Amino acid sequence: MSQNIQNYGVIVGRLCRPVQYFEHSTGARTAVLTVACRRNFPQGPDHEYATDFIQVQMYIAPKTKGVTAWLDTGDKVGVSYSLRSSVSEKDGVKHYYQIVYAESIEILESRTVRENRRKERAEKEETEAPKKGKRSA
Repeated sequence: MSQNIQNYGVIVGRLCRPVQYFEHSTGARTAVLTVACRRNFPQGPDHEYATDFIQVQMYIAPKTKGVTAWLDTGDKVGVSYSLRSSVSEKDGVKHYYQIVYAESIEILESRTVRENRRKERAEKEETEAPKKGKRSA
């Protein structure tokens, strides 16, 4: 795949929610994922880095899983993207907006690291589940 260098970028960050899928009549799907990525410069009196939450769309061909099938919340990913513009009309007013469209997604952590995070999350949920069921007197 050749890239148009004038409309190309890379986002590196972590998934902050489960991937959402939207089915098309052709059998294809659109995956929508949200990537949390740290800004390049600190802000404010505490010099903390702000985080941007970037929504990314990706086309998944019919009869394929796509890389998004292996993604989970917290996974570190690299997204190569291009920007696409779109127009919608509501009450006679046109609204223009940009879509961050993934050309490719790469998982930037080993399977072991990702599986350990899932195990820790499951253990944490198990220990918190009894607390939620208890009532205080």
